[in-house]
Amino acid sequence: MRAAYATSLHSAQFRSAAPILSAVACLGLLLTGPASAQVAASAEGTDSAAKSATEIEQVVVTGSHIRSTSTKLESISPITSTGIEEIRTTGAINVEAVLRDLPEAFPGRGATTNNNGNGDTSANLRNLGPQRTLVLIDGKRSVSSDSKGNVDLDIIPTGMIDRVDVVTGGASAVYGADAVAGVVNILLKKNFKGFQADAQYGAYSPGDGRSFDSSLLAGADFANGQGNLTAFAGFTQRDPVYRRDRDWASPQLISNGTSLVPFGSGTIPAGRVTDSGTMFNGNRELVPYDGSVYDSSRTQYLVVPQQRISLGLMGHYDAAPWASVYFRGTYSENKVDRQVSDGAGFLDTVSVNYGNPLLSNQERSVLFGNGTFTANDTTDFTLRKSILANGNIGEHNVYDTLQFISGLTGALGSHFSYDVSTQYGETRWQQELVGDISPGRFRQGLLVNPDGTCIDPSNGCVPIDIFTAASGAITPEQVRFFQLTQRAGSTTTQVVTTGSVFGDLGGIGVKSPLADSAVGVALGGEYRRETSKYTPDDALSVGDNVVYGSIPALSGAYHVSEVFMEARIPLVESKPWIESLELEGGYRSSHYNLAGRANTYKYGGSWRPVRDIRFRGAFERAVRAPNIGELFTAAQPQSANGVDPCFSNGTSGPTASASLCQSTGVPAAAYGNANLQCPSGTCRVFTGGNPLLGLEVSDSKTVGIALTPRFTPGLSLSLDYYDIKVKGAISTLGTDAQPILDGCYGTGAGENPTQDPNNIFCRSIRRSAAGDVYTGGHNGSVGYISLLNENIGFIRVSGIDYALDYVAGPISLSSKAAYVGTYTTQANETLPEYYCAGTYGLTCGQPVPHWRASTRLTWSPISSLPLSLRWRYVGSVVLDEDRISGKVTDPPDHQIGARSYFDFSGSWQIDSHFGARIGINNLFDKSPPQVSRNIASAFIFGFANTFPGTYDIGRQFFAGATYQF
Repeated sequence: MRAAYATSLHSAQFRSAAPILSAVACLGLLLTGPASAQVAASAEGTDSAAKSATEIEQVVVTGSHIRSTSTKLESISPITSTGIEEIRTTGAINVEAVLRDLPEAFPGRGATTNNNGNGDTSANLRNLGPQRTLVLIDGKRSVSSDSKGNVDLDIIPTGMIDRVDVVTGGASAVYGADAVAGVVNILLKKNFKGFQADAQYGAYSPGDGRSFDSSLLAGADFANGQGNLTAFAGFTQRDPVYRRDRDWASPQLISNGTSLVPFGSGTIPAGRVTDSGTMFNGNRELVPYDGSVYDSSRTQYLVVPQQRISLGLMGHYDAAPWASVYFRGTYSENKVDRQVSDGAGFLDTVSVNYGNPLLSNQERSVLFGNGTFTANDTTDFTLRKSILANGNIGEHNVYDTLQFISGLTGALGSHFSYDVSTQYGETRWQQELVGDISPGRFRQGLLVNPDGTCIDPSNGCVPIDIFTAASGAITPEQVRFFQLTQRAGSTTTQVVTTGSVFGDLGGIGVKSPLADSAVGVALGGEYRRETSKYTPDDALSVGDNVVYGSIPALSGAYHVSEVFMEARIPLVESKPWIESLELEGGYRSSHYNLAGRANTYKYGGSWRPVRDIRFRGAFERAVRAPNIGELFTAAQPQSANGVDPCFSNGTSGPTASASLCQSTGVPAAAYGNANLQCPSGTCRVFTGGNPLLGLEVSDSKTVGIALTPRFTPGLSLSLDYYDIKVKGAISTLGTDAQPILDGCYGTGAGENPTQDPNNIFCRSIRRSAAGDVYTGGHNGSVGYISLLNENIGFIRVSGIDYALDYVAGPISLSSKAAYVGTYTTQANETLPEYYCAGTYGLTCGQPVPHWRASTRLTWSPISSLPLSLRWRYVGSVVLDEDRISGKVTDPPDHQIGARSYFDFSGSWQIDSHFGARIGINNLFDKSPPQVSRNIASAFIFGFANTFPGTYDIGRQFFAGATYQF
């Protein structure tokens, strides 16, 4: 793709440019560092579709409300645009797969997110998190998939897309909150005339992970061309890939200090009695535990199965020059399953009675010891057993997403236009959790009369046989008694009403005397309301299960009213050494009913000394409003390890000063009272949402240069520096009590050397009237430690983006790369800053390589037969702990080397109606790097001994065809 102003290259010109083609290709590769990347859009971010001047009515640029009839309208912020033809070249059937390959984007939740997701997918620009990337559809917000505020990218199939624009850096002044890392704007096909059918089949090289994607698109004008209706229907089916079918993914691996070795859990199918160090064998005997382990991950999905149905209808009717009605309605049903284990791991205390006939005499002697017992006498022991008979642990997710938008737009005289719209979006998420166990029923089935009936026969109790390792001991009848299927439902809604006026001030003569173009402006207002409600069933809400724990109900809402304005001021045009010089500014005032007021703004400018070169720069203040989950997730009391320094502990007296203890809520008379110590070292903490959260605030700077040299027609090149700082990022102080108590009353580094009662840790300690921190009850009514969400984090990321595009006759080269120079995180003000650029690990998360890049070379021996080779590059990373400590702490995980992947694709436009395409991604079937399971699985983006969003999981084939008329 090229900028709108780039000169087309005729075939005759190719012969004169041929001598420098190889030099330009080398330049592109060198400027990207180790590699370069495909650029799917122009360096200036203009529309990917080539249009003549007569076809353009209004130029709309993502990142601005200002529209213009001038083809000179260009974005000051860098924009990457990926068109449908490029999407088809990659074989992607979901938007998240399109974004994943952009160097400025990092993996979010996607097709390979199994253990740490709920079936939805997300965008993650600059690795600042999906919650800081705003997703738009045709420039308008899309409804979230749940209370976390993330938009499920799977609701829009690729067949419905015209192009995807990505603007990195803050854009809150234009679009409102959440555009901290940038904006993903998905532009749909509209004003379509004719019929189009498309189908594509894909699979991984072993033949698994098969996918089928099909779509129908039809459109027609009516009322003599004053209106158009475009309809869409699509179906997607994707089969799973299992961990067991990839030797690098199974078994689980762990570092022993010198190499990665198989890992298994001590929760084994045979069952263990951990109190006595014994295990059950197949002869109903308790024998010494032999150290055997079990890997329950083999049946986990490496690629999650998906089934999606999508429908869309959009249209407009030009009733008058001043009134055009438009609408868009979309619906999708997206079904995605997860599978996290091949059986529930039971680890808890159970009771068994002496007269249970399933016990052998040998087992009775081990469990009860010597003595005389009656049939109803019981003994307690800790059972550790993987219960495979209950089936796989997993969940079925169904997302039904509906969005409807209607609006009115038209001209207000010759220089201004207006646009008013209202939209409603709703996502209904149904979740079914399978394979879990009712602990109450499981224990009930272990207390059995000598006649083989349950002592407590309620609920249709069936005796449960855990006393042998023999296959089939736990029967389907037993499973039906204790198995647990839990359900939850969520409804998330969004209502947005927007109105704006835009145009230029040429009608009243407001323009620079040195410029031909008038000042462009836009102003308007917006109201938005977000709601979400999550309702789990009783077992799930209280955690009456073995696997999933407690997931509380949630209900919340917030709304915001905003006004905004933008201006673009051409200062000088068509003068010596100033082909163009312009300024741009924007301002938005927002009033959140919960987070308060926020003012966001942007300013910047561009200078084109000659038409071949353009300098640009911008500053943007952006904000992120806390999402409903962060605000309203119910505060949950939890037991946490801790010894309170203000009270005696056994023979030791209090270690904290009396004055600081009193300043933090300990009555003077209670200081040192042993009865107020956390009993058995167990204090109370509360985790969850915080309705008092404020806005995250970020500052974003970009400075860049774009080149379209006349001496090399067909070449465009851009280089941009960015710097994003996020302050007040929503985080928590931790997950346990002791670090909070030490942080308040300790005097060491990172604690409270000045003994300030307003220290961040001290502020989290909420003592009862008696002074304790362990009696916390409902809603934290008495003593506890608050670990609720707070605005206490800090993130900074900076680097350089590079893009090159070159077309010379039948050969084209597109290259894009991103260099991350700085990636700094700090969870709260008491912790050190962690420098994560070029690292991965337990502190920094998924790999953040300095370099990520992609380069595509396309050759068209004939115009209807383009052949393409793409080179994707991911730079090396080192373990964050090794970077922090300055030494190699874990040799097997110390470094992940750089990876290169090559993709081949080709298409053939057989005639004006029919076209076909084929492709192979990861041509040489390169396996992903392996790391320890504890590192890979500690974060949402790591899984199966690797980071499958960052690295390819194997060779993938696809073939597709399009028919249209």
